[in-house]
Amino acid sequence: MQSCRLLVIEDDSSLEGSFKKNLLERNYQIVSASSKEEALKHISLSLYSTVLWQISNLDGNEVSFLKEIKTIDEHIPVIILCDSIDRKLLVHFISMKTFAFMPKNPDHTELTEIIKAGLETFADGEEIKITSAKVDFMEIVIPARTNYIPRISNYLGHLFVMFSHRDMQRLLYAFRELLQNAMEHGSSYCPAKKVTIRYLQTQKFLLFSIEDEGSGFNISCLPHAAIGERKNSAMEVMQYRKQIGMRPGGLGIASAFSIADEILYNEKGNSVVMIKYF
Repeated sequence: MQSCRLLVIEDDSSLEGSFKKNLLERNYQIVSASSKEEALKHISLSLYSTVLWQISNLDGNEVSFLKEIKTIDEHIPVIILCDSIDRKLLVHFISMKTFAFMPKNPDHTELTEIIKAGLETFADGEEIKITSAKVDFMEIVIPARTNYIPRISNYLGHLFVMFSHRDMQRLLYAFRELLQNAMEHGSSYCPAKKVTIRYLQTQKFLLFSIEDEGSGFNISCLPHAAIGERKNSAMEVMQYRKQIGMRPGGLGIASAFSIADEILYNEKGNSVVMIKYF
């Protein structure tokens, strides 16, 4: 990996003390700022690939600081590390294109994955388009590239407060599988094509819709997936994928159908709705 410089804005030294060695081993350079003023000076130099912003208590006063960061560099990924975030405030920060939200002491692997996704999208020069950002309704448009999946999953994971951590992770897995299929089979990973994601929360259920700009596909006629005619033959799916040179997999879409309460595709096969009751 090419060396990348991270700016850590910290209200104490716990983040750097816990993760500095881990990130340095992955060839990241780390520069710390102990105040907002110092951080803004660093960002104005345009030397940083990602900002890790550690906050003890996230409140409305932090909105103006994020605006200042985005005024200096609109596209730099800002990852907020905070243990408690009000959902309404969270959605407001999403509307301001905060890249991701993590605990103050996050899992090393998860943090590295989010940083990697931020660096890739930053290098692309692409940006998501947030057309609606409410606690109960969100609409986001992204390029058909897999490096955007961790970011969207991170957003949604902080909104699933009605589920246990285990159920939330299972639901996110199902969502990621459907989104991956839309990008791979629907849009052929063409970054010029967009994928529209909608999230709706009612008092009884969650609804997700994913719509791509591709030609669509018949979900029941995928010979490389454990669904349709091959739904009872996982081994056959694995062997078939190996023969045609595809990556290991093919079981995810079947798992998604078992996790969700309802999954419905339109006739064309380029739009899917997933429903989970609670």
